[in-house]
Amino acid sequence: MSSSTTAAAALPPAFVTIVTEHTARVWRFLRYQGVPEADLPDGSQEVFLVVHRRLSEFRGDAALTTWLYEICLHVGRARRRKHAARREDLGVVAEDVGVAPGADVADARRDLLVLLDELPEEQRVVVVMHEIEELPMPEVARIVGCRVFTAYSRLRLARKRMKDILEKGGRTR
Repeated sequence: MSSSTTAAAALPPAFVTIVTEHTARVWRFLRYQGVPEADLPDGSQEVFLVVHRRLSEFRGDAALTTWLYEICLHVGRARRRKHAARREDLGVVAEDVGVAPGADVADARRDLLVLLDELPEEQRVVVVMHEIEELPMPEVARIVGCRVFTAYSRLRLARKRMKDILEKGGRTR
């Protein structure tokens, strides 16, 4: 028996199931939350380490996915701040935004990520959870810790900001 097989056998089956079923969701949410592509493996691992440590505390008061999003929110926020500090140190400037006609999916995704980078964190999280992850707004509000009305207000402001940026030809500065 290999060491990885032995290690997997030592993990609780519930944890293995969570990792197997939710890895893609965690990666996607972290990416759209602003975690750089190069940090996704470490960010995802950090999320699942928290899940492993706290799995016995999960009581099922909310859906498992809601709990995972809460963990991703905290991990993603910390990783994004760490990356922003590194970018400031290097003097990196954000590229222009704008989806050209006929842009392929990878280009459109990159442009969306740049556009999301222009939003304040509280607006970005609501957009990602509601528009991309398709969570109902009451669940979004619960995860981010605000009233439903406030979450809708953040979504409205984010949509307006993104529209303004796109109308200016994708230039944010």
